[in-house]
Amino acid sequence: MLHNDKPKKRQIALNIQTTGVEPEVDDRIIELAALEYIDGVYTGNNFSTLINPEGKEISEEITRCNGITNEDVADAPIFADIADKFFDFIKEDDVILQNASFTIRFIDCEMYDREYKAGKMVAQLNAQIAEIENEPENILKEKLPELSNLRMLCEHYNKIAKNIWLNFCVDRTIHDVMVLDQKLYPRREGNSHALNSICARFKINIPIDHIAETRAKLAMQAYQHLCAEDERRTHALSQKKHTMFANKRSGIANAQDKEAPKQQKTM
Repeated sequence: MLHNDKPKKRQIALNIQTTGVEPEVDDRIIELAALEYIDGVYTGNNFSTLINPEGKEISEEITRCNGITNEDVADAPIFADIADKFFDFIKEDDVILQNASFTIRFIDCEMYDREYKAGKMVAQLNAQIAEIENEPENILKEKLPELSNLRMLCEHYNKIAKNIWLNFCVDRTIHDVMVLDQKLYPRREGNSHALNSICARFKINIPIDHIAETRAKLAMQAYQHLCAEDERRTHALSQKKHTMFANKRSGIANAQDKEAPKQQKTM
């Protein structure tokens, strides 16, 4: 009995919602959704969370767009507290994004901020450790458990400060829905490469809500339709080349057949 040993392909559809479009200034991620797909099928396994933007206000315009309010994120975790769980979930698998440059800019800025704060924490912890180590021996013995905890914390934050997470793009393959659409439909202009426009073109139902999980699902559906179109075109081009080659060979053969009787007469 033959078994199908082909490894299953795991992909992550990722979407973020933000306070604006300028992470290099002060805009932050306020929602993140990563959905697991195995061989193109959503498994139901996901990592989704609201994120506290750490003091950055969510404007009324942004709330009208994605429905997220300042009250919604008030008690949510900050990005630094969910970063490890997020990267553990996506692993090094392919990631599908509706607009890769936008998402990557935000994640890189959030990680940089996390590392910067970790560096400051390391400096504070080292100062506390040095203070305890300089205590008289009788006090130092009493504070050994505290010293041990401080050293463990220092090691933890030191790993973060040294950018232990590596680069988002280096670790995995990124698939950009907008870029693929621009490749397949280069003559379209303006917002025609936006996710809603792509979905409308392929008659994909667009829900009213604008939450990250919904947008991630739409991005994956659009990506799958675009991949199917790309494969169809590649197959059609291959068939066309095959037909042209076959016709060329057939023409050469016919010409040789016509030339043969002439050569016999001249002999």
